[in-house]
Amino acid sequence: MAYPIEFAEQNPWWTTDTWRKEDKHLQTFLASAYQWDPRIKYFLDLTKDIVFTLRGPRQVGKTTLLKIMIAELIDKGTAPQNILYYACDLVDNPKELAGIIQRYVTTRRAREKKRLYVFMDEVSSVKGWQKGVKFLSDKGVLTNTTLILSGSHSLDLRVSAEQLPGRRGEATSTPDIIFLPMKFAEYAEVTDERMNALIKDLDILPKARRHEEILALSRGSISPTIEKLAFELPRTARLLDNYLVSGGIPRCVNEHLQTGKISESTYRTYVDVVKGDLMRYNKNENYLRQILDQLFQTLGTPVGWSTLKKGTDVASPNTVEDYALSLESSFVLSIFHRMNAMARRPEYAKGKKIVFGDPFFIHALHAWVLGKKPFEFTIDCMKETTKKSTLVEQVVGQHCIRLAYSFASQKQLFDPKTQVMFWRSREEREIDFVVLTNSNMISLEVKHQDEITRADFYALADFRKLTNTRGGIILSKDRLEARNGYSIVPASTFLLLI
Repeated sequence: MAYPIEFAEQNPWWTTDTWRKEDKHLQTFLASAYQWDPRIKYFLDLTKDIVFTLRGPRQVGKTTLLKIMIAELIDKGTAPQNILYYACDLVDNPKELAGIIQRYVTTRRAREKKRLYVFMDEVSSVKGWQKGVKFLSDKGVLTNTTLILSGSHSLDLRVSAEQLPGRRGEATSTPDIIFLPMKFAEYAEVTDERMNALIKDLDILPKARRHEEILALSRGSISPTIEKLAFELPRTARLLDNYLVSGGIPRCVNEHLQTGKISESTYRTYVDVVKGDLMRYNKNENYLRQILDQLFQTLGTPVGWSTLKKGTDVASPNTVEDYALSLESSFVLSIFHRMNAMARRPEYAKGKKIVFGDPFFIHALHAWVLGKKPFEFTIDCMKETTKKSTLVEQVVGQHCIRLAYSFASQKQLFDPKTQVMFWRSREEREIDFVVLTNSNMISLEVKHQDEITRADFYALADFRKLTNTRGGIILSKDRLEARNGYSIVPASTFLLLI
């Protein structure tokens, strides 16, 4: 009888009960003062024959999440040798990938008939990996097996997974899970015990409750729950300031809160993996730096690819677009389109807004572009009112995607480009973000400033008149007020609802 001994090195739980003490990912997690338990973990049903994909940006903690899931399976009674973990960085092709999984499953099946769990980490580094999975599925190798495939490149993993029709198993909801940095609400829960308790006391963890509060705000109604959250403004504003510095990357959060800074090596590690991802697709580092420079100069302003090309050595707007799409596929940023309000759809040919996936991404890449010391550069940006306001708008934009996804009834078909847009009137008055739900349009204007003036309502009024909709939300710095059918609510309060 054959034994899968070739995999033992990557699976120390097969041979020792003390493996957690030697696993660098789990040890880093357990040594952290602030430990994040991602909500998405509970969307993975490991009791069925399902091929899951887990995709998200580098450094967010995907490998750590897989190791935590493995530890929890063992704690619940799963035989350790029924769990395979394999890092795919050195796997050359789909044939080799299929061979690894098949050798493990067939040798283990000779001794064990219970469910097997296969975790293939960074499978997106294997070009055409879906061919290997398809081969195994068609041969029936994956029967009574749950397969979890992780990766850091959205396009690779999503498009490849789409080439597995009918071979994803028994999933009743989306088997494609996106693992992003902590949302602001998660950051508050993890780093502040009082806010964690308040969120639970107000019963705003259930999705339906959060939706209820947001829709009420969009109609100009402020509930007692929102008032109670707003009473904590000094605390939530301080939390948001910290979040604007570290973002939601667990390593950055812990470094910042434990030492008062983020090390240069942490910034450099992130920049290096972004560059590495793009170099893998034959991108030019000099072009990347120049295009990012233009993106940062126009941050928060709708801009076309031709405009971004100016001031660079890039020959064509198409090249600029290609780099932007590559950065989007690596979860660095998102591209927002202008909205045709009457058709409720994006106008792809017009200017775009760029929204980065996390505040830390902005600081790390912007400092690299300018040759600045990253943490000192971050603190200087936080001291400038305009730059800080832009950071808040970036955070709101990225959270709008998560909000739209939470409302979506067809999550497998969700496309943020058609669900979150910005809008401009004929007078060029702009609404920062419009979130489409099944039956509502939630318009959001970010005004993170000392005063809210009458002019700040003009774009919302134009939109309401054109679309015959009700209300709208202005996200302020520190004001809570219902005015003329609109809600003004502090950004740090509103973000707790997403």
